[in-house]
Amino acid sequence: NWYNAHRTMRMNIRVSLTWNAPDGNSKTLTIHTDRETVVGRAIPEMGYYPDLDLSDLRVEGQPGQISRVHAEFSVGELGFYITDRFSRNGTFVNGVRLAPDVPKHLNNGDQVRLGTLEFTFNLDY
Repeated sequence: NWYNAHRTMRMNIRVSLTWNAPDGNSKTLTIHTDRETVVGRAIPEMGYYPDLDLSDLRVEGQPGQISRVHAEFSVGELGFYITDRFSRNGTFVNGVRLAPDVPKHLNNGDQVRLGTLEFTFNLDY
């Protein structure tokens, strides 16, 4: 049926963010395709760990200005979306700041900035 075909198709897609580190190195982070992926900063003393913890990423030795719950990636019928979760330092797609709580459709190669951290959104079919 349609639901199972759609689910199988989503499971075969690999989705990731590639961190464009200022020193030229990069790091690839996997985004879930079967559920939402919360991106943020861990608070170990509170027992809080987001799906993608960006706490260790640095720009010029400084933390990336990431909120505890910064943004969320999700899957919809038309593809993948990012939603800013009322972050203090913003979520940007291709240089445009997102309004909080409004999903933005993503395309392969889109530039995503979370706080001061720059990423490339990757879809691999």
